[in-house]
Amino acid sequence: MEFNRAAAAAEERAKHYLKTKARPLEKAMYKYEFEGGRAEDVVWALEPYQNEDGGFGHGLEPDIHCEASSAIATTVALQTLSLLPREAGREMTRKALHYFTQTYDPAISGWDKVPPEVEQSPGPRGGITARRIRTGAIRARKSRAILFSSGNYRRRKAGRTS
Repeated sequence: MEFNRAAAAAEERAKHYLKTKARPLEKAMYKYEFEGGRAEDVVWALEPYQNEDGGFGHGLEPDIHCEASSAIATTVALQTLSLLPREAGREMTRKALHYFTQTYDPAISGWDKVPPEVEQSPGPRGGITARRIRTGAIRARKSRAILFSSGNYRRRKAGRTS
């Protein structure tokens, strides 16, 4: 009985925090997932993060404080959109996929994870850490399947590089 009250109190504190401190995107996702909110509100909250090139930036991925589009931020946006009905965000998804087709680098059989502009960006991932992300010393596990072509990914997973 005591545990249930403590869990309920913790849940209420978490809800309060989300509703008062979270970014509009997380607020919209919470409402959509748990309170019957509208998918269109999630798409509306994602719009400020999408750039003219179709990719996403503007700090969508909180560790990358960069306005320029990145493969990582665009992947985060597509993961969010994948939780919504297919009709919601159709145009946004089309633009994001166009971004991926335009930024694919055959020399690396994939995409640069972050743009060079991230090195001049403020926040926790500027400077040396940004270079490590960009050169692949740090890998985003969830994004790996999208960031590498499927054949190259299978070779890397098996420990072969060619």
